[in-house]
Amino acid sequence: MRLDEQAESARDQVDEETAELDPAAAERAEREISRLERKIAAMGPVNALAPEQHAALEERVGRLRTDRDDLAVAAAEVGNLVRRFEGEAGRRFGAVFGAVNAHFAEVFSELFPGGRATLRLESPPQPAAAAGEEEAPATRRRSDDDLLGVAILAQPAGKRLQPLSLLSGGERALTALAVVLALQQVNPSPFYIFDEVDAPLDDTSVLRFTRLLTRLAAIQQFIVVTHNHVTMTAADALYGVTIDRAGVSSLLSVRFAPDAGTADVTGTIVSPLRRVAS
Repeated sequence: MRLDEQAESARDQVDEETAELDPAAAERAEREISRLERKIAAMGPVNALAPEQHAALEERVGRLRTDRDDLAVAAAEVGNLVRRFEGEAGRRFGAVFGAVNAHFAEVFSELFPGGRATLRLESPPQPAAAAGEEEAPATRRRSDDDLLGVAILAQPAGKRLQPLSLLSGGERALTALAVVLALQQVNPSPFYIFDEVDAPLDDTSVLRFTRLLTRLAAIQQFIVVTHNHVTMTAADALYGVTIDRAGVSSLLSVRFAPDAGTADVTGTIVSPLRRVAS
């Protein structure tokens, strides 16, 4: 294209019939032609489909830009929803936590007369970095709210307020039951199943536990799997399996009358049954 332009310009400026050729100008023109030819050769073969390919790529780039803009708008909307849900979740968690904490203190004082207990939000300890090792960026960006946990602090009568891990086995079991019962009072369920929860408890603790279940059984249903005779005396109905002399097992169910202390028994009776006053 540049050669054609220069040739056309030369035709306009030089009269080929009368003008004398300038040797210096001709030499410069030869050098320019040689330079342009080398430059054209260095470009390689010409792609005749370049305009069509450029148009196709330009159309694709336009679609990608549109999709990118749509994604940016959607990401902004999702970010707004996340922030709104985080605020709502924090508000609801605070309300539920306060209600559970109040019920937990009430149930604990009933299971441990003269004692007190509370729930506390705290951040778990972070592992210390080794000497010369920098803290991970993800750890530095994590906020304290993301690390909040719930610590159970209990103080039976005659002891100081301490974490759950420092209590004895029976105290830990009874405190855990108090937490579960506090949760179910905030978010009730149709019925509850306790499997051998009274195993680590002594007789005094079992009596307190059964008295609490008896009070709550007026509005809720409890199914307790147990081998403890004290717990059985507080039940309204008993279900068990007995084996006769022939080695055949059969189901035995006993439902106590609420007023007369009698029992309606279904199944095979191997010994007299009576309800013992708790």
